[in-house]
Amino acid sequence: MSNDSTVVGSLGDILQSTGFEVLFAENGADAVKIIETDAVNLIILDFRTPFNANDMVFGRSRTLEALSDIDPFLPLLLTHGPTAEAEHATLLTADMVLTHPVEPLAPLEAVDILLVETSNALVQRKAGNLAVIR
Repeated sequence: MSNDSTVVGSLGDILQSTGFEVLFAENGADAVKIIETDAVNLIILDFRTPFNANDMVFGRSRTLEALSDIDPFLPLLLTHGPTAEAEHATLLTADMVLTHPVEPLAPLEAVDILLVETSNALVQRKAGNLAVIR
């Protein structure tokens, strides 16, 4: 999801060219619907602009909250602009955070790292973060 459809489209093209099936959502509500109905292995959430105050509750993004509530163990790659002020709890929700400008291959490398992680390692890492956040 992004305010810049060119960036998202380019990232989607790169991922599709390497064999990934890519589903796009225009906003958090659409992303939640996709995750509830489709088999998703990883979320890439792109905040290109400063975090929207309407999306924030107690320093956490409602979008991130909704996505992690569906499946707290689903890997999440968060990208955001250099001026976006992400709260500590928001950053902990993500498995990996990239700040724009992002090198062209960095998201692909991040996806590879997150998808290779063993289920055991993922559960141990996420369980520690969930205990801190919740």
